[in-house]
Amino acid sequence: MDLNLTPGTWRVFTDFKATGADALTLGADLAVDGDYQPASPAAENRTATVGDYEVTLEGDLTAGADAKPHAHRQQGRRTGHRSGALPGRLRPPGRAARR
Repeated sequence: MDLNLTPGTWRVFTDFKATGADALTLGADLAVDGDYQPASPAAENRTATVGDYEVTLEGDLTAGADAKPHAHRQQGRRTGHRSGALPGRLRPPGRAARR
């Protein structure tokens, strides 16, 4: 996977679920060298869209508690929901995922 990251610190996550095993999320911090220009935190946004696929966080977040279900929509139609994290997230520490 090729990544084109701006200079600064990024946090990468990935989720695994092997057959017969518990789900596992791994994370790491990445330091990208260069002329770092800090940006203001993004405004809260509970919906992420990629192409015609949309995921919305339903309910409130509570520190130390499991996340509420996500509503999935594709081409405007609800396709289901699931609890927990979505795979393949990449975001700067302390910020919501980029949308």
